[in-house]
Amino acid sequence: MFEFIQNLLKRLQPILVQSMEPHGMAILEHVKTNREQFYKHFVFNTNTTTVLSSSMYLYPLLAEKLTNVVLDNCKGKVLDVGAGGGFITLKLQDKGYKVTAIDISAHCVEAMKLLGVKDCLVSDIFDITEQFDTILLLGSTLGCIGAIDLFPVLLSKLDEILKPDGQIIIEESDFHNFWFSYEWEGYFKYKNYIGQEFSWFNIPANELIELAYSYGWHVEIIDTFDINQFDNPSYLASMTKIRRQ
Repeated sequence: MFEFIQNLLKRLQPILVQSMEPHGMAILEHVKTNREQFYKHFVFNTNTTTVLSSSMYLYPLLAEKLTNVVLDNCKGKVLDVGAGGGFITLKLQDKGYKVTAIDISAHCVEAMKLLGVKDCLVSDIFDITEQFDTILLLGSTLGCIGAIDLFPVLLSKLDEILKPDGQIIIEESDFHNFWFSYEWEGYFKYKNYIGQEFSWFNIPANELIELAYSYGWHVEIIDTFDINQFDNPSYLASMTKIRRQ
C-alpha cells in the first residue's frame, strides 16, 4: 500500500518540459484517443489562467472561413510555421500544394504525422534554410520571438527564406483592441507536465502596418474576424518585401 501511494505521488509530481510540449502533448493525446484534452495557460502579466482545449488547434473555431481565405491567398511552395495539429497544412496538402509544416513541439509533429501530413519536422524558423513562396504565421505565431524589439531579427530571417516575389500570411489577434503591441509571459500545464516559461507578444493591425513599413515591408489586411478561439477579434494580413527600383 505504501509503495502504491509513493508511485501515485511520483506520478503527480510536476515534470518540467520544453515550453510548448504541454500544448503538443494535449494535441497528440487527442489524436491518439479521439478524445478532447484540456490544459492550462498561465499569464503572469494579468495573473490569469485560461483553460484551453486541443480542439482549438485540431478544429479551429474559424476553421472554414480562415481556411478558405488562406487557400485563396497562398501560392507556390508553402511553409507553415508553428503548425500545431496541422489543420491548415492538411487542407493545403489536399489542394495539391507542396507544403512543409514545422513546430518546435515534437508531440505536435508526431500528431501531424499520424494525421497524414507528408512533410513535417521539429524545427524553429531560424533553423530553416530552404526558400518558400508563401510563409504562414497563423494563430499569432508572429509573437513567438518573444518581444517586439526582436521584430527586425525575425524580418531578416523571413527575408532570407522568402523567394523574391514571395509573401508572408499572418493571422494575428487584435488583442482587446489595443493600439500598441501587448507583450506577456506565461507557461502551459497539461496534467502534471509544466512547460518552461516563455515570452510572447500580440500586435494590432495598425502597428504591424507601420512597423513593417519602417523596415521595408508592405502589409495589406486581407480579412478580419469578429472572434477567434481566445474570444478576441483577429485579422489576416499579407506582408511582402518592398523592392526599391
